[in-house]
Amino acid sequence: MMRFLKHYKTGNLIFFCFLFMTSAQAQQWFKPGYVLRTQTDTLYGNIEDKNYYDNSFQCRFKPHQSDSLITYAPENIFGYRIEDGKYYVSKQLQLDGRDTTLFMEYLINGEIDFYFVQTGGLKNHYFAANDTIPLRELNYSKQVTTIDGKLVEQKSKPYAHILNYMTGQNKAFADDIDRINNPTHKKLIQFGEKYSSAVCPDGVCIVYEKRMPTKVYFNVTAGVKLLKQDTSIISGAKGAFFGVNIHLNNPNISERGFFTFGFQMESEVTLKQDGKIKTYRNFMIPLSYGFMSSKKGLSPLFSVGFNFRYHMGYFCNSLTFAPGVKYDFGDYFVKLYAEAEVLSMFIIPIRYYSTNIGISFCYRLNRKSK
Repeated sequence: MMRFLKHYKTGNLIFFCFLFMTSAQAQQWFKPGYVLRTQTDTLYGNIEDKNYYDNSFQCRFKPHQSDSLITYAPENIFGYRIEDGKYYVSKQLQLDGRDTTLFMEYLINGEIDFYFVQTGGLKNHYFAANDTIPLRELNYSKQVTTIDGKLVEQKSKPYAHILNYMTGQNKAFADDIDRINNPTHKKLIQFGEKYSSAVCPDGVCIVYEKRMPTKVYFNVTAGVKLLKQDTSIISGAKGAFFGVNIHLNNPNISERGFFTFGFQMESEVTLKQDGKIKTYRNFMIPLSYGFMSSKKGLSPLFSVGFNFRYHMGYFCNSLTFAPGVKYDFGDYFVKLYAEAEVLSMFIIPIRYYSTNIGISFCYRLNRKSK
């Protein structure tokens, strides 16, 4: 019964920490920007920048010097822009065979305009338009089929017919169009800039997408483990850990998401088993994904992870959940975190394993490209 209560209290603590971290993190999502009620009527304030999917369906706006929160639907305004970031315009379009109105990210304004929107299931859609042709979706697909007993990769490029038509069947761009294959922000912007420069060298071509390099942080971490397993012989054991990690953040995918991998050593565990003294050296390879604010100063963070472990003479794996806080100085930051770790089998938790408390120092390696 006591063991159940301990697990229950631990579960509640983790749950409420998660709610707190999620709520606190949401406060970091508002960034300076402006709402375009019409093409000429502008309101300045702070705009919620969550992710591509949410940004397509609504604009949550806080006017300057006001605590009120206004939510705009795509039908209500012309568009909105986040300062030094994404620019969204309201567009009527046909998506998956249905007419709808969404905020579309405006990638480039040139001889051909390109737009982007993300829908359910993180499905990406790209569109093109020019002065005479309305929005057309740029579709691409690839599948592997069997022909005469051999596996053959077949590509379908409906987008190529649309772009060839928009460029007036200009053969000078046919190869560039064919090489696009699966459309992305980068590929369409590069093509749009090249085409606009060639056919209208004196014209204005505006790239709205915010281009940011991947941030790479080197992380040194250390802390204390409070080990509690079902095996009573090591219940309550304590030890230290030390590790090095690499944090990777691609702001073009998510300005707050980061992927981490590394190596961590733990203090030796000495046990008396079968009348003999045995010493175990434990280590693990952590893999995790989390969220943290990119702004300077104090902010919350959290991550979830999967660890490959060598523990007590066996290879195993564990799952982790780690809320914490960080203080960002720009090119480096310090973070404090508490980590709940559960021993797992094939990603299925099987018993409570450890509570870890740590501190990390993270230094940005590619700071010159900031």
